[in-house]
Amino acid sequence: CIFVDGFFNADPHAGNLLVRVSADGDAIPVLLDFGMTIKLSEAQRLGYAKLVLAANEMDVAALRVRAKALRWARR
Repeated sequence: CIFVDGFFNADPHAGNLLVRVSADGDAIPVLLDFGMTIKLSEAQRLGYAKLVLAANEMDVAALRVRAKALRWARR
């Protein structure tokens, strides 16, 4: 998961994702095709987590700060 270990799959379409059901009935995601994957640094991982939190809180000012920190924004 991107927010836990920084692993990011840039191509998560339905053909690259399966769901396996465990013996106790839990759904477990199975990723296929690791051609477009990256490992984010801890700073990037935390930056994206803070960006998502700001979006969830609908905090426009914090979104600007977080986007700038991730170098998404110029100002």
